[in-house]
Amino acid sequence: MAMRLRLDPELAAAVERARRLASEAGELTPGGGAPFETVISPEVGAAIGSLLRDGTYAAAVASVVADDPDLADQ
Repeated sequence: MAMRLRLDPELAAAVERARRLASEAGELTPGGGAPFETVISPEVGAAIGSLLRDGTYAAAVASVVADDPDLADQ
């Protein structure tokens, strides 16, 4: 079974409100695409989870931020 990443319901509602307001203000052009949905395999999901749990991801982020401290609040 593939993992399906979905927006938090509150964030999804905020995004939809922003889209509606932008559309009403004429700031959006009509789109023809379906909502973006990422599907990853169980193996990839397990690998990502492993990198998060074992600290590899945190160490990589710390290394990047050490090279450019302005990224710390990005």
